[in-house]
Amino acid sequence: MIFKPFFNIESSEYLDLEGDAQYLAVGMVNGGTIIYDINMGVEKNILECHGGPVTSISFYQDKAVITGSTFGSVYINNIEEADGETLKFNQSNCQDEYIPIAKVLATEYGIGIALDVKGNVMLYDMLRFK
Repeated sequence: MIFKPFFNIESSEYLDLEGDAQYLAVGMVNGGTIIYDINMGVEKNILECHGGPVTSISFYQDKAVITGSTFGSVYINNIEEADGETLKFNQSNCQDEYIPIAKVLATEYGIGIALDVKGNVMLYDMLRFK
């Protein structure tokens, strides 16, 4: 099966769970993120756009996805619900300059971690997505 997104791909993350679920999250240059259900071969969810390209994606189990962008924004989205809760966070310094997010990570304990290019680390609670 070949997926043909209509925007250039910036980053991707693959989640293989025991059982039926296999997801692929694709971060786009336009700031959007598309989650594909690999087993069904369909788009599962299209997530709200960041202001800039998505730099990093990470899954929290099969419940949520955390994404970071070049504009310093971090979004946490529910995988199951297209209109579900979206938590939005922005990282900027005292001169209101954007600090791009270099890497996001979701731990198995429900802690979302975002690291920006200046070495700052932000922690987020992802346990609300149960």
